Amino acid sequence: MRDTKFSVLTFYVWGLKIGPCAIAPGVDRRMELCRRQLLALGPDIVALQEVWSDEIARFFIQQLPYPYHTYLPDRRLFRGQLGNGLLILSKQVITGDGVLSYSCHAGAGEFLANKGILWSRLQTPTGVVYLVNTHLGAGKKAGHMTRRMKQVDELLSFLSTLPAVHPVVLAGDFNFNDDTPEYRRFVEGMKGRFDEKVVDAYVRMHPFRSDPTFFLDRTYKTGCSAHNRDERIDFLFVLYGKRSRSAIGVLDSRVVFDTVNPPLSDHAGVLAAFSMKKKASLDEWFSPSATVGEIVNV
Repeated sequence: MRDTKFSVLTFYVWGLKIGPCAIAPGVDRRMELCRRQLLALGPDIVALQEVWSDEIARFFIQQLPYPYHTYLPDRRLFRGQLGNGLLILSKQVITGDGVLSYSCHAGAGEFLANKGILWSRLQTPTGVVYLVNTHLGAGKKAGHMTRRMKQVDELLSFLSTLPAVHPVVLAGDFNFNDDTPEYRRFVEGMKGRFDEKVVDAYVRMHPFRSDPTFFLDRTYKTGCSAHNRDERIDFLFVLYGKRSRSAIGVLDSRVVFDTVNPPLSDHAGVLAAFSMKKKASLDEWFSPSATVGEIVNV
């Protein structure tokens, strides 16, 4: 079976709009710029955060050449009226999907959001891969960090429910950087479940850099209460264990949509290219007809 090469983009579009009222600056103009940039870049799979309105979701679904999508905003009547703001677009066939909400919000400013997890089960020529899109709570105070850590634990619990025979690509805005207790808790928690690979795609390609994906000078003019400096808080992780039928390697990873005049968002995106290959089964290893070269290249 041939390898499958595919690219994944995670991007926080900052589409904060309630009905006709745009809260984040220049929403309609920026969504059109995002559409053009996505067309030019052409990733195979797109994981978007902060798609807070059906209008913005329809715009991307209808105006971009992705035949498959998952959009389950999971809005609530009281806390979480805006929903989760998550959208997945895919050129690969989606054969299943689902949504999960975090049990708490990080701070009072997120009361209207229902942040959580959106996932799609993708059928590639090589096999199944799960694409998981998430957006964790923001804030730099001790209470924010405590509740975000609870969300990390809920994310870990969810990932442990996915079939161990399939790899996972995890994307999103985690609202913590790679030098925080939350990042360490997540990576250590994943090592038990995905005992073969837990890979931060950007670090794999740039082990001595930590380019920011959030920028203070591009956000609200009145200041930012969630971060006190530019940070790398948007990630693409590759996860698979010894029981997985497929392995995924990182071919490339880079920060994209890092535009200033005008900015597409107060975040940049992260794009990674992957190669997915089928692992050799025991039958293939010990098949009399299999050559050494065939086994090594499976």
